Amino acid sequence: MNRHGIRSTRNIRIVLFGSEGGFSTPILEQLLAHGLCVSAVVVIDASCNKREFPVSIQQAARPGGLEEMAIRNNVLVLKAQTLNDDTFLARLTNLHAEVLFVACFAHKIPPRIWREMNLPCWNLHPSLLPLYRGPSPLYWQIRYKEAKTGLTLHAVSSGIDAGDIVAQIPLPLPENPDKDSLNHWVAVQGANLFHITLLQHLQGTLQAVPQDEMMANYYPYPPKENPEV
Repeated sequence: MNRHGIRSTRNIRIVLFGSEGGFSTPILEQLLAHGLCVSAVVVIDASCNKREFPVSIQQAARPGGLEEMAIRNNVLVLKAQTLNDDTFLARLTNLHAEVLFVACFAHKIPPRIWREMNLPCWNLHPSLLPLYRGPSPLYWQIRYKEAKTGLTLHAVSSGIDAGDIVAQIPLPLPENPDKDSLNHWVAVQGANLFHITLLQHLQGTLQAVPQDEMMANYYPYPPKENPEV
């Protein structure tokens, strides 16, 4: 704690829900660079043995990916076929996490997690919600040549990208973006936003704002014939 009796963000146990693709890996890198305490990384692996999940793995499925970075930094990796399972929930609960952070995770977080665990569960979304809800917001914003975009940190809810906004920042997109530059942009700015929001949460000054459903729009995955940005 500091002299005002507020805990340091470095001591808050974070569990990151991510994937091998997208910006999960650079997000983990940035969180660790901020000195934050990432207790575990959660990934979905449909090929794992259901009788044995969740497990702490010793070998990464993808060199240079999220699992390898976690292992290299002594962060526990929990692989599961589904999140809606008593065994997984028990293992997650035993981590005594204080914040759940969702970054490029392509699966819905079951209500039993974000309700029953009774702790902040925030998702990082690369648009100014409620605009561009959906799995590939950057693709559509670039396709439609949006001049205004940014990042949103919102509470996970039963709706897709529909939870209360806890933090939001307008930002210009990188020039001539490709996947790597976009992922790096989201990771650097998103980790900063998360860190600031976490501090506000500890200070008791964080105020969530409901999304305006009248302004909301949703876009699906990019078409198969043109999947690239």
